[in-house]
Amino acid sequence: MAGRELHAHALRSGFEINLSVNNALIGFYRKCGNVKNVVVLFERMPVKDVITWTEMVTTYMEFGLVESAVEFLYRMPVKNCVSYNALLAGFCQNGEASRALGLFCRMVEEGIELSDFTLTSVVNACGLLMETKTSEQIHGFVLKFGFGSNDCIETALLDMCTRCGRMADAKKMFHRWPSNQNNSIIWTSMICGYARYGQPDEAISLFCLGQAEGTMTLDEVASAAFLCSVSQNSSANDHYPIRDNRMFGSSLPLSLATRNEFGIERNAFVTERLELFLWLHPMQFVRFEVKSMYPLSNPDRHPSSGFDARWSPAL
Repeated sequence: MAGRELHAHALRSGFEINLSVNNALIGFYRKCGNVKNVVVLFERMPVKDVITWTEMVTTYMEFGLVESAVEFLYRMPVKNCVSYNALLAGFCQNGEASRALGLFCRMVEEGIELSDFTLTSVVNACGLLMETKTSEQIHGFVLKFGFGSNDCIETALLDMCTRCGRMADAKKMFHRWPSNQNNSIIWTSMICGYARYGQPDEAISLFCLGQAEGTMTLDEVASAAFLCSVSQNSSANDHYPIRDNRMFGSSLPLSLATRNEFGIERNAFVTERLELFLWLHPMQFVRFEVKSMYPLSNPDRHPSSGFDARWSPAL
């Protein structure tokens, strides 16, 4: 309501032709979820600049109106790298990974400035495609042009590798990650990658280590990867800990996350085993105890002496 009152005040005060005010109002209505008001305001604006047009591209993409966003980009009298980045990120946001890669290739061919945001978006697009060869090409491009030292891009690269089945490359990046830079995202990406590509023991071990060290945030995606791995492991009832007796949340978001992240609704065998495990041990009431630690494949980074953990349903 305050934004609308401000808009009304701007109209009464003669600011309706002020470009900066109108651009701010477009952003306001977009964040309020009112695409109709955004379009009406845009059409009434006597003066528009590249920021105005880019805001419209972002708005349409956020509302899933991909074709309208594309049309607006091509209608723009003046484009810049921010405009292209808005469309690129929008393609990724709406699952249009192939179109994102096509746009990126066009940007390279036309000599459009590439930013860290550009590279992060195209790396994410490769992760959505899950094509090994394409991911290797983009990975090489990023490193060749010196973008690989950016933390956001490195995180995206590792996640891309785990999505495209390049677990050996992902593992190298994971173990090279500075120990003083805790990044829960890379832990979750590694666990998801192991679960996705049939390495449940590695996924479970890394999950346990991350929980014991406190370097990984327990969320629906990490929990879903753990559940998927347990469902593939014949010793599912054995020693798989979570740090500090923390509990999984409701099984509903876990179920949704598992389906969305790993697509196991397409695999009846895995789904059946997971449902059986959940039925035997309802995860919203499950807790784990860590007794001590154990090393993974890199003992230098994770020194430890032995491991003993007990699984038990919460009372």
